Amino acid sequence: MILETISLVFELPNEYPSQQKPNVHLEFDGSIDNVDRRNLRDYLHRIITQIEPGNESIDEIVTNFRTSLDDYREPSNPNADNSIDTLRVPSSKHDEIKIVLIWTHHLLSTQKRKFIRDRSNSLSLAGYSKPGYPGVIVVEGTSEHVDLFIQELKELRWQALSVKADSTYQNTKLTPRDSLYELESMSDLTRELAKVGLEDWFLTGIGLRTGATT
Repeated sequence: MILETISLVFELPNEYPSQQKPNVHLEFDGSIDNVDRRNLRDYLHRIITQIEPGNESIDEIVTNFRTSLDDYREPSNPNADNSIDTLRVPSSKHDEIKIVLIWTHHLLSTQKRKFIRDRSNSLSLAGYSKPGYPGVIVVEGTSEHVDLFIQELKELRWQALSVKADSTYQNTKLTPRDSLYELESMSDLTRELAKVGLEDWFLTGIGLRTGATT
């Protein structure tokens, strides 16, 4: 626990630390608002991206994140706004909105399904996943965070996994942010994407239709 209201939660992949980084996400109590949650998740993401596989990194991540909170509680400028929002990281150059369709031979593992939900949440991604045969994941967020999500998914063990379609936009199509919903069937997924004009994009991506429009 970092504070009474904020906790860092670690999940260690099988090949940590030799080849993989730890999976880390934040848990909050109800007193932390959504803006502060997004800012803190973004700050944690930037700490993790600086970590290189091959070394124990849990203590480093905890220390760096705790230091950021210490700086927030004791700002150098006594007139500074003493809020978590002061941790806001400068806007990324890659803040365009990206949506991807990920296909996998199957998605059955409860551990993988939990990782998909938790990691998409920590990266402020919205979307859907459909477990079973095949497994399908549709996520939307900043290009930087979506690319990181794909990279970390590929580091897990899959019989087959590939990105079948991707598009970029200036505005979001899926809402709310920080939420990924697990659906039971392909028809459920098609129906939800049809509501935001992505039915053709989706069906073309999985090979059931030609001539996608977005």
